[in-house]
Amino acid sequence: MNPDRSFKEPPLGISAVAGGRGYLQQELAAGRMLGPLPASIPDCHPVHVNRVGVVPKGHIPGQWRMIMNPVGLSVNDGVDSALCLLEYMSVNRVAEVIADLGVSTLRAKIDIKSAYRMIPGHPADRPLLG
Repeated sequence: MNPDRSFKEPPLGISAVAGGRGYLQQELAAGRMLGPLPASIPDCHPVHVNRVGVVPKGHIPGQWRMIMNPVGLSVNDGVDSALCLLEYMSVNRVAEVIADLGVSTLRAKIDIKSAYRMIPGHPADRPLLG
């Protein structure tokens, strides 16, 4: 974290649409989210958190997708981008690599449900993880 970076104060509360509260409860029950956290728990304060909400998945009725409100409010806004630069490969670059490797080249893509929420964080790191 960049200790000199000041954060905007996030709005209070959880923005959820009808039915989304059940999704958030499932995430809490699965241990992929924590909260609400009382001030009496010493290892979780101070902490910067992302505002959480849910939106319906357009192609699956009754299913929800978690969203964050990162614009100026994200945990990642405190990370110095010079230290943690992430660049994704473009589709054109992937095509170039496959063409360079030849006709027998295989490519695979997987989508892991709740991938980032499946990685546990140590309680001592909660102020850094949000």
